[in-house]
Amino acid sequence: MSSKGQIKENRSRVNSNMIDGVYIKKVVLENFLSFQRDEVDFEKGKFCLIIGPNWSGKTSIYQAIKFGLGSNERDERYSRWSDFIRHGQNHAMVEIHIQNQDKLIQIRRIVIRGQSPYFSIKKDDDMDFKRVHAHELQVLINDLNYNPDNHFAFVSQGKIDAIKNLKPTELCSFLEGGIGLKGLREEILQQKNDVLRMNKELKSISNKRNVLNISLELLQPKIERLEEKKKLLAIKKGYEDELLWANRYKLQDEIKNLKRQILKIQVEIDEIKKSKADIEKTIKTVEDQIFKIDENINNLSTQIGEKKYRKKQLIDKIKSWQNEKVRQKQELDLLTERISKLDKIMNNYKSQKSSIDNEIKIIKQEKTKIESKIDSLIKEQNTLIKKIKLNEEFLTKYNQLISEKKEKKTKIQENKNEIKSINNEINQLFQSFKDIEHKLEKNKWFLENPTKNLLSKLIKN
Repeated sequence: MSSKGQIKENRSRVNSNMIDGVYIKKVVLENFLSFQRDEVDFEKGKFCLIIGPNWSGKTSIYQAIKFGLGSNERDERYSRWSDFIRHGQNHAMVEIHIQNQDKLIQIRRIVIRGQSPYFSIKKDDDMDFKRVHAHELQVLINDLNYNPDNHFAFVSQGKIDAIKNLKPTELCSFLEGGIGLKGLREEILQQKNDVLRMNKELKSISNKRNVLNISLELLQPKIERLEEKKKLLAIKKGYEDELLWANRYKLQDEIKNLKRQILKIQVEIDEIKKSKADIEKTIKTVEDQIFKIDENINNLSTQIGEKKYRKKQLIDKIKSWQNEKVRQKQELDLLTERISKLDKIMNNYKSQKSSIDNEIKIIKQEKTKIESKIDSLIKEQNTLIKKIKLNEEFLTKYNQLISEKKEKKTKIQENKNEIKSINNEINQLFQSFKDIEHKLEKNKWFLENPTKNLLSKLIKN
């Protein structure tokens, strides 16, 4: 805010209430200082004087208005809230009637001895007073453009002599505090410090921008190389597709042979599964016998509890049953050993079968007498394997290049985003500089070069 605007605002607060139709209509005092129960009716007076002899309560009326409007400042004579209460009473009350155009607002502040004061408000629509928080009352008083804590709103009799005896510097600070210039000076000094800080930030941002531009120029040739590699890889893919198309008949023959071998292996697996199912059936029968024996043991254990006199006989029988169980377990172990042996025999059969199949293939190769063709095919196969290995190496390099390209693209995008954000910050800084220059041009009449030593300069002058 400019200094002219600040002064106009402080001046307008004096007359704005009367222009808007806001004024204090009545003040009711109950047990407040020297008043027992009195009313002061200001009616519609724009300018009122209270005249009376000493100790008649003139200052008490202004103190009551300040107290009722929410001020927490007390005169030097009243160190506690209970000092406002009339001697011999337990409470004090101040009620202020404020006329706001066509509406009447009644504010009541009550203090009880030994307690903090509280507020109540009554408006036109209310039947009775409602207790409100202090913050709500402050908002209402600010909306009505009242400031009871201002230096010039209430000056006690004792302070007038103190103001007369003030030094020029103290008087200047007192007047600035009442008018609002002190806060304006501090705001201007703060803005000056902000301007210096922003200049430093602007220099650092410009340096960052130059570094980013250099990094972009360094990355440009690498991007061009990546595009050339893309074109080469596309050509390579076309060659690979042509090779696969040329060898499709050979691959189809190999697939047919593999399918035949798979069918033979599946038949062998089915036979092995059948033999395994038979062995599992024998295992299940043995497990059923063991389960029955366990059930018998459980039944016998329950009978032991009921028939203690037959304990020794039953223990002997249990031992015999346990021996049988051990024997049966031994038989199970033997069966498992047999199963393992059968599995080994099956594996031997499989190995023999694979060797027989290899011999059959060799015989077929000898019968067909195509050794020369097989050699040529083997040579072609070796060349193809070498080419495939080279292609795999090339693919790995290509994948690495693609990953590097993606990382660099992300870095470039991040750099672009940072440049955009930095440009936005620079634009905001330039806009703030323009606003500050505009404010400083308006305030040339008051402070061309504001400093903290303004008061000392005033003393010298």
